[in-house]
Amino acid sequence: MENVTLTLTVQEAVDVANIIGQLPTQSNAYPLFVKIKGQIEAQAQAAQPASQAAEPAAPEAAPAAN
Repeated sequence: MENVTLTLTVQEAVDVANIIGQLPTQSNAYPLFVKIKGQIEAQAQAAQPASQAAEPAAPEAAPAAN
């Protein structure tokens, strides 16, 4: 499968991840949420200077839904 590159601000990516994380479990969106969350965290960490302590708002883990 081919990859697609999207250009979003950190906040936009966090918002998208949070929306996906709120979808019902039966939609099977949780693996996508985890993938997006991991990429946000990795890119934010790589872009952050080591001397800077503040972190961007990370996506919240989705609550378990039935």
